[in-house]
Amino acid sequence: MKKELMILTLLLVFSTLVSISIAHIPEIVIEDRDYTVDPIIVKEPEISYAYYGKLQGSPHLYKIESDKQFRLYVSLLVPYVGQEETSDVEFHIWKDGEKIVMMHDYQNWTKWYEEYGGDWYLQGPTYEADVEAGNYIIEVHSITNSEDYSLAIGKIERFGPKEILWTIIVLPVMKAIFWSNYILIATYLIIITVIISIIFWIFKKRKKRKEQKSE
Repeated sequence: MKKELMILTLLLVFSTLVSISIAHIPEIVIEDRDYTVDPIIVKEPEISYAYYGKLQGSPHLYKIESDKQFRLYVSLLVPYVGQEETSDVEFHIWKDGEKIVMMHDYQNWTKWYEEYGGDWYLQGPTYEADVEAGNYIIEVHSITNSEDYSLAIGKIERFGPKEILWTIIVLPVMKAIFWSNYILIATYLIIITVIISIIFWIFKKRKKRKEQKSE
């Protein structure tokens, strides 16, 4: 029993580190579809999500429908691979068909290091304001529509067991898309496999104990 408690404690510590280190719940945007016709639906605009996407010939659109006032936070990052100091990726925000925010020709890109993942980004434009109820579209695009990007929407952190597990699963995929860091990906997948195996072993052992007691 003590061994099981120690293992569960270690798993809890690992999960806590994940939730502390990553402020946004990650989502991968790589589906082969026309996002200008079929936009990504943002159901909880105030909850912090980070959308990791690859522009593939056309803009990516994010749709928010709200029947009440809310705090809108939008921030743009692009991967930094050691040469570029700026990017032409930008976002515009539309409300009920009218453009209300245009982050065009942004010049104040800054390098930012994400400690948990060990990755460099360029931090781009950020918009934050209390907005009225309505239908909003956030459009991410560039001149060539061929770049990688990360779009953060929302600032309220929510990391329960479901979100932590999802983050652990998605991170290696995000690494493969943005940095091709296959060594780290392999290491991470090994850790995930070990964790899942340990959890399975604990539940299997507990089930066996219950069966023995009932006999």
